[in-house]
Amino acid sequence: MFYRNKFMNTNGLKKITKRKRQSRPNTLIFSGLIFIFLPVASYFYLAYEIQVSFHSPLILFSRLNLVEIILLFLPLAVGVGLFSTKKWGWWLFLIYGISLILYNLYVLKISPDLLNISAALQSIFGVATVYYFTQKDISAPYMKMVSTRLEDAKAKPN
Repeated sequence: MFYRNKFMNTNGLKKITKRKRQSRPNTLIFSGLIFIFLPVASYFYLAYEIQVSFHSPLILFSRLNLVEIILLFLPLAVGVGLFSTKKWGWWLFLIYGISLILYNLYVLKISPDLLNISAALQSIFGVATVYYFTQKDISAPYMKMVSTRLEDAKAKPN
């Protein structure tokens, strides 16, 4: 004897239920785009500060140390990871944020002049963004990539 339940359509086949797509919060989209374009803005700012032509990147990079070059280009990977809501992007953001805060505090300590006050302001902004990204609502799309067995049991009734 064949019976129809609420999970079957009129011809007796199981309905295919689509998983509801979780939308990205606008702040994550905005933050991801900012981090993607941050290396370009930082490049022009550094060229202006060091008084090097924008058209000579080799001269600019020769005046930077390895840590500064990494901190210059790391936001591109962070932005791609945040924008695509990948777990590695969230972790990379935390690593980048904490390392940028520590580096800016180091620069401010060794050379506390007026130009390095921006380093202190960047550190304050960095602390605020790291705090924001560790909030439950923001970190949830990154930390919940694999469903638990209990959720699978609820989604697939007998």
